[in-house]
Amino acid sequence: MPNNSNTHTGISREIIMFLLLFLFLLGGYAKTEEIPDKGFFSVEESDITVHEVVDWIVTTKDNKEKPFVIVDKKQAKIHVLSKEGRVIATAPALVGEAVGDYSVPGVGDKKLCDIKPYERTTPAGKFLARRGLNSDGTEVIWIDFNTAIAIHPVPSSHPQKGKLQRLQSLSSKDKRSTLGCINVTKEFYITIISPIFAQGNRFVYILPETTPINDFFKLQVKNKSI
Repeated sequence: MPNNSNTHTGISREIIMFLLLFLFLLGGYAKTEEIPDKGFFSVEESDITVHEVVDWIVTTKDNKEKPFVIVDKKQAKIHVLSKEGRVIATAPALVGEAVGDYSVPGVGDKKLCDIKPYERTTPAGKFLARRGLNSDGTEVIWIDFNTAIAIHPVPSSHPQKGKLQRLQSLSSKDKRSTLGCINVTKEFYITIISPIFAQGNRFVYILPETTPINDFFKLQVKNKSI
């Protein structure tokens, strides 16, 4: 007589293998479905405010379907995004020493040593920025030429100010240290910022810190009622 236990064991193994294969395929499908429509940020990289602005920019095509930049002064971070709103790179940034959303009239015409502490704001808004040269001949990204606001690497001429150390700090307050410009590391500027603007002018969105963001940018808030 045939050994029924061996036969049952063979059938059982086939059933187990079938179930494992089914669960594997089901798990792969579930992971595929979990991928969001827009690969914005992880929770660690940004707060909900930046998500809302990116969603508005991409949905309304306010960026003219070009890569764009968002500067979050509260978090002291700069985000570079593709035209679809996907993160290309994120980095810490130094911003204006003074809290505020507007430049003081005439501040762009002053000597650097004459700019008072309360005048050292990084203005909020949407700017069509371009690559250009600073007064010393170095490359910068001009955000607003009239108020002398630009994105550029941390100056190496004054190491005693410890700006590179400020960039590495975990505190956003330590990154409030410029006259109004947005400072990043030289590596981030050369590898990320400069190539993006080498392809043409790009929009830079600097988020407000004293005005509600919906009011400042006139965002269309989605109706969340069911």
